[in-house]
Amino acid sequence: HDDTTHNLEPNLKDGPGGLRGLDLIRWLGRRIAAAPDPDALVAAQLLDRLERDALLDAERVLQRCRYALHLEAARAEERLLFDWQRALAARLGYADDARNLAVEQFMQGYYRAAGTVERLLAQMFERFEEYLHPLPAARALDERFAARGTRLDLRDADLFAREPQAIVAAFACVLDHPDLRGFSAAAMRSLGQAIAAHGGALADDPGVLSALLALLRRGAQAVHALEAMNRHGVLAAILPAFARVVGRMQYDLFHIYTVDEHTLRVLRNLARFAQAEARDAFPLACEAFARLEKPELLLLAALFHDIAKGRGGDHSELGEQEARAFCA
Repeated sequence: HDDTTHNLEPNLKDGPGGLRGLDLIRWLGRRIAAAPDPDALVAAQLLDRLERDALLDAERVLQRCRYALHLEAARAEERLLFDWQRALAARLGYADDARNLAVEQFMQGYYRAAGTVERLLAQMFERFEEYLHPLPAARALDERFAARGTRLDLRDADLFAREPQAIVAAFACVLDHPDLRGFSAAAMRSLGQAIAAHGGALADDPGVLSALLALLRRGAQAVHALEAMNRHGVLAAILPAFARVVGRMQYDLFHIYTVDEHTLRVLRNLARFAQAEARDAFPLACEAFARLEKPELLLLAALFHDIAKGRGGDHSELGEQEARAFCA
């Protein structure tokens, strides 16, 4: 079923972020922790209430899409093919407006729900693993962060709430310690709670923006952190303009991913130009990338190049306004 939630003809049941992911959370909860439903997972401290509510909201969206698809196809069809998407948007009450087609509005709702399932399923895997195999004692990395095995942990559970710039610093810390492969379950929970608590304030916090600029100045290395920040919802919290294109499809024959997924793949391709093994395939690009005095400008250009898709008008002109405002 491919490797991403954001294909433009997704599988509602078995694709990444589909209903099978929700089944898997319940099956693993029942088998590992005797917790067969989201409320029981909350009681077992494997989910918090915000995550439970997000999962249940996503499930309602996915089920509604699936039932409507079965009615429209008059059979047990699980693939949201282009053949069905316009009709489903109409069946579910969406209408074209000056900025977006009904089908694009409908599909964005689907992609956001599927993205929620995919993100929380990945976090649940980590929590179940820790539940079965508790992490070793923490070893300090600096005054804010510690390592527990191969996971980054917080030395103070309230760190992200108290110091929002530490949210970005945590992803930079993972880059600085190649033996780390992600966050501990407790750190992930603290991160989600902090994003919800800070809300839109992260986008205007000088410390957060300064930490993001420092991260971007790492060049190609920063792309790995940006991808992780996107998976955890941090990128959308810091960049409201990016949040608007999360799950935004382009209903044409030229794009196979949503705008956010396309943007991240562009960043990933840029990062390849810093790799020695790419020199044979891209000699000119690799040479040029190595000579960049400010690689952060190229990363920002990639991040903002489609930022205004789906607003009506010329997205390059609208995107210029967003880029100028943010970079200033």
